[in-house]
Parts: sequence; structure tokens; C-alpha cells
Amino acid sequence: MQEAYARGDRATFRAISDTIALRVRMRRPGDLSPDFTFQLAWLRAAFGDTAAAIAQLDRSLRALSGLSPSALHEAGSAAAIVRAMILRADLAAKSGDLENARKWATPVAVLWSNADAALQPQVSRMTVLVANTRTK
Repeated sequence: MQEAYARGDRATFRAISDTIALRVRMRRPGDLSPDFTFQLAWLRAAFGDTAAAIAQLDRSLRALSGLSPSALHEAGSAAAIVRAMILRADLAAKSGDLENARKWATPVAVLWSNADAALQPQVSRMTVLVANTRTK
């Protein structure tokens, strides 16, 4: 999918995306690694399929309690969960869905409040998003 995205090859991208959707359709959201879920949703959003990206993120984020504890011990998976929250908050904000923007930006601002300096611009952006959605 990444190669198809990089080439702008919509037909191949769609074919791979559809194949993945069929393969994971019957799996529980917690069965999929958070980094896979985030990457898939990010690619779909980047290629313009915002509805599929939101559906993927919502399915996974709603099922966080069913995630295996080992996923949180792996740095890449743990980071992917927060990145998925950021992406979901961004997609919600872009579509005017202030409730979901606030819902997912809030835990990012809390969880990464003491994150490395390289992540602080995203934390600040989420903090501003939370503040802006409260006033509306």
C-alpha cells in the first residue's frame, strides 16, 4: 500500500486496501497490532478515504481495553496508539466533529505531556485543539 500511495496508483492502493479489509474483517480489533492499524488508517486518510480511516480508527480505539498487555510494553505499539488518537482527533477536527476531536486530543495531551521535545509540537497542537473545542 505504501508503494502504491507513493506512486499515486489508486487502483493498486484500492485493491490492496480491499484485500486487507477482507482479511481482517472477522478479527477482533485487539488482534491487530496498533502500528498496523495506525499505518493502515494513515494511508487511507492520506489517499483521501477519510471515512475508511475513521472507521478503522474508531473500531480500534473503542477496543483499547481488549488490547493485549504486551502491546503496551512494545514502544512502537504504544506510540502507535497515541498516534492513532492524534490522527483521529485531526480527522474529527477537519470534519467539524468537535466532540470526537476533544475526546481523542485530551488523552494525547495528558499521556504525552512529559514526552520528548520532538513530540511537544503535537502535544501543544492537541492541547490547543482541546481548548478550542471547549469554547465552542
